[in-house]
Amino acid sequence: MHIAIDLQALQSPTSRQRGIGRYTEAVLKELLELDSQTKYSVFSNSQIEALDFPVNPKYDSHSIAYPTPYETDINSLILKTTLLSKDVDAYFIPSPMEGLDSVIPRFQNFSKRIYTICYDLIPLIFPDTYWSIPGFRDHYLNRLKNITNSDFIFAISEATRQDAIKYLNISPDKIVNISGGVSSFFRPLDELEFHQWNEHFREKFNIKKPFVMYAGGEDWRKNIDGLIRSFADLPKRLQEKYDLVIACKLSASFCKSIESLASQLGIRSSLIITNYVSDEELRALYSTCYLFVFPSFYEGFGLPALEAMSCGAPTIGSSCSSVPEVIGSQDQLFDPHQPNEITTRMCSVLDDSHFHLTLKDRSLKQANSFTWKSVAQKISDVFSEQQPVSRYSVSFSRIPRDFQKTKIAYFKYLPTNKKRDLTQQLLELLSPNYDTDLFYDQVGNQAHSELDGTSYKISNFEGRLANNLYELLIYEIDGGHLSDEMLDNLKIYPGIIFLVNIKGIDLDNLALIVNRSLQTVVFCKDIYNVISRKFNFSENQILFCELGLSAANPKNFSDVLSKKIVFAKEKKKKQVIDYVGRECAKIPLSTQENLRQLGRIILEA
Repeated sequence: MHIAIDLQALQSPTSRQRGIGRYTEAVLKELLELDSQTKYSVFSNSQIEALDFPVNPKYDSHSIAYPTPYETDINSLILKTTLLSKDVDAYFIPSPMEGLDSVIPRFQNFSKRIYTICYDLIPLIFPDTYWSIPGFRDHYLNRLKNITNSDFIFAISEATRQDAIKYLNISPDKIVNISGGVSSFFRPLDELEFHQWNEHFREKFNIKKPFVMYAGGEDWRKNIDGLIRSFADLPKRLQEKYDLVIACKLSASFCKSIESLASQLGIRSSLIITNYVSDEELRALYSTCYLFVFPSFYEGFGLPALEAMSCGAPTIGSSCSSVPEVIGSQDQLFDPHQPNEITTRMCSVLDDSHFHLTLKDRSLKQANSFTWKSVAQKISDVFSEQQPVSRYSVSFSRIPRDFQKTKIAYFKYLPTNKKRDLTQQLLELLSPNYDTDLFYDQVGNQAHSELDGTSYKISNFEGRLANNLYELLIYEIDGGHLSDEMLDNLKIYPGIIFLVNIKGIDLDNLALIVNRSLQTVVFCKDIYNVISRKFNFSENQILFCELGLSAANPKNFSDVLSKKIVFAKEKKKKQVIDYVGRECAKIPLSTQENLRQLGRIILEA
């Protein structure tokens, strides 16, 4: 199994310094170190900030050179064709909900497996709060389709898994809880460090008392207001003994709001706002706090609570969403919608030194059960169990068979007003060496009696596979008559493609056609240049063959195995000009001599 991995969450300004970026980095570092049979390739975005990710000989690293910043149709097409040209079996998107600075196309009906991580469905569950943001609703729902269309989904908690099943109608066997981990960086301080950091916090933040701590952001669902109100309800002796430290980056307006609330409640002198702290300071605050409180209304996982527990902090938290999975014990939980319950839980720890020590011990034991290695192993196990989408359900063996012609399956749209066309002339040339079954996608067409073979509807192809070994599949595609049935068959059974007419084919379908082909032969130099540039092919991925222009040294098909497309004919020069914006010559493949030349190339396979 060859898995491509998207690294844009480690580059995006909206994610790289937040929980999603930290989660992605930690998981991928462990995943790429696992000794598994899976091959990995990582892909970054050249248009976003340079990536600080370790280079490792265990995996290939690629930076995709997008022509423009932000997500565009061209960038989406480049990503899809790049993935297909690298012959990966699946694409793993650790953060499918990124902003428009990241290129994350809609992968509906993509020919490779798509794996995603689902962190939470907060905007979907609380639309009244988030839908009012201009443009957010449409962007969010568009990104969400990459989760719903995934072949398999990794949820970061059982609560998130259940939400996905409930709100997105995800089949339970299509999503698994992989939980989360915590960095080994978050660990208790030794005695010397403890005293040094206490002095540092006294000087920098004026923390002079034992303190109750919160970290995690200012979003409404974090319930900081509720925590302040609950602290204000503590007995006076406890308010005088402890400070309340809010240790995270806050906006100026939010700082002013909670300072005003604390003043109204008479605890302004007990409220300390650190604003942004470094990772080293955060670890030390976790380690020196007397109690960590996590009062969130809703979390996808609850990483701050786990980080605090890893540093030995006695921790209590919300009984909602995923927080109980992290904290683990019922007597450490409270209803965040009831401030008096938060107050009661805080009192139970602040007033009972024995219970306080019990929670310190519990914290370290509970935190040890969450490791990034176990998360990575769960992901790797799914990759190992999932089989790649079958690309070669049809044998292409070149072993000669006595007294038996090679079987060809030829797919095309059959126009009713033509008795002799490209298909018929070509198959007549191949008939001495090949038996051909013709599969058509126009309802009501009858078999052409002059063809050397038998004709069937495309829907009959899989049934025919049971008793026929097709060594060659050829698709003759006319953009003006391209059916979903033809595309669906091509997704599963790749073959040689004769692209007769590109008019009417959108970019996504053109990318699909190009990248589900097994051979590339281009008969016009201008088309060769266009396709090489458009789909980012290197010179060895596409072959230029001058059919009809040079009869000498025709190329053998064995030279072009695993390539992408065969251009057989372009009737209208303008169709190519409209697409590429430049002059292109006709592909001269309509004469009998050119057909003979093509036939000779096929016969040499």
